[in-house]
Amino acid sequence: MSRAVLAVAPRPSPATSGSDVVRFMCLFPEFRAASWDGWRAHLGRLTPEVLEAFFVVGRGGGKSRITAMLGACHATRRYKRAQGEAVTIAIIAPSRGQALITFRYLRALLRSTPVLAALIVREASDSITLSTGCVIEVISATAWSPRGRSFGCVILEEAAFFDSDATSANPDLEIVRAVRPGLARVPGSRLIVVSSPFAERGLLWEAAQKYESAADPEVLFVRAPTLTLNPLFDRRAIERAYREDPISAAAEYGAEFRSDGAGLFLSRAAIHACVVKGRRELAPVAGRHYHAFVDLAGGAGGDAATLAIAHSETRKDGAVAVLDVVREVVPPFSTSDVCAEFSRVAQAYGVALVIGDRFGSEFARDAMSAAGVTLWPADRSKSDLYLELLPAVNSRRAELLDLERLHTQLSGLQRRPGRSGREHVDHPVGQHDDVANAVAGAVAEALAAPQAGGVGQALTHRKQANAEVIAAAAGPPRQTFVELMGITKAARR
Repeated sequence: MSRAVLAVAPRPSPATSGSDVVRFMCLFPEFRAASWDGWRAHLGRLTPEVLEAFFVVGRGGGKSRITAMLGACHATRRYKRAQGEAVTIAIIAPSRGQALITFRYLRALLRSTPVLAALIVREASDSITLSTGCVIEVISATAWSPRGRSFGCVILEEAAFFDSDATSANPDLEIVRAVRPGLARVPGSRLIVVSSPFAERGLLWEAAQKYESAADPEVLFVRAPTLTLNPLFDRRAIERAYREDPISAAAEYGAEFRSDGAGLFLSRAAIHACVVKGRRELAPVAGRHYHAFVDLAGGAGGDAATLAIAHSETRKDGAVAVLDVVREVVPPFSTSDVCAEFSRVAQAYGVALVIGDRFGSEFARDAMSAAGVTLWPADRSKSDLYLELLPAVNSRRAELLDLERLHTQLSGLQRRPGRSGREHVDHPVGQHDDVANAVAGAVAEALAAPQAGGVGQALTHRKQANAEVIAAAAGPPRQTFVELMGITKAARR
């Protein structure tokens, strides 16, 4: 992004000053506490000349509460406007659900103080009209939704998680370009950008590069870790996050932009530390409980069908998921033949119920049932399984086989910000993760088993119901999948 792109068009002042904001903040008892001192110090720097403010803050630092307060503060001003013109106080986030969280905070603040509540003329589910001539409104994060409005204040929540890819229909820069003309029409208006950091790209990163080290009287840039602005946050949770995933924790709580390129998920060093050199497969052991996970495919496309089996062992430092076997069948193949083969392998390890990736479970369940194994859809997405695998690998609670395909797929996984703010993990475009997906599922099930201190989906299928499913699948007469579903539902009652 060029310097010209981020240039702020001059607008008449005065805007709301920092002292005005701090005085407004003190209207609410919750903000008078000493734990908000860090925020008060930064908000005091909002001089009338500041037209844009960027707050890069660790998760749990109080961002949504503060942006709600700032929105309320700007909404209670009376702006110069044409007759019949409404001045919009906009809340824009990656999803409307996120924006509504801040909107509800803002509404609660207005209602909590009689003098502010008296300003409310009309309320709707996503807007509030005030007698000041301002309308507080949740606006969709698109390049066209903000157009045609006059803005007294625009709040961009979690801006690091807006689309920042130039090929996207609504990249973050296009949204900002859409709101700036509306801000320029209203003297004293202000753009407020608040977010936890993510990758070294996009509007927030460019603002950090430009304004963090070079003072600009029209721009306020603040970057602060969670504990700096919220000393009451659980320190143990932050310490645990740093142990499990230092890169993610530094972004989430340390307010550090991620420097891991396109968002690489697992380092090769961490993966290799979990690999048992030379171990390609482990034979089944009588009496040991195994967990199987399959990632199936249609057989005609580019995706392979994969099976992984793992078990849990208790070691000195706690439970460890040990990967026993991996099978991969590359296309073209017959789904029924693959299901029969995977069923034979599962039965060799004493597995009567296999968990399957959500995509492939439906069309393959009958084929596996015919081979004597019940296939049950996973209750977590592939991305969720990867997110569970990460701390297991980083803390060496997973013991992996020495398979180059597995190592390559795991090390190639990328994480990206989702529109909800939660990270999404998947393979890069044009690559595959079929082996990695099956292994992540098997490891997750092994670590969730009772002997590992959890409750495994495959072992109990929500406690006692799964025992009946396994018994029904193993004993004569063989029952259909529909009948097994009836057994499960009855057990749930």
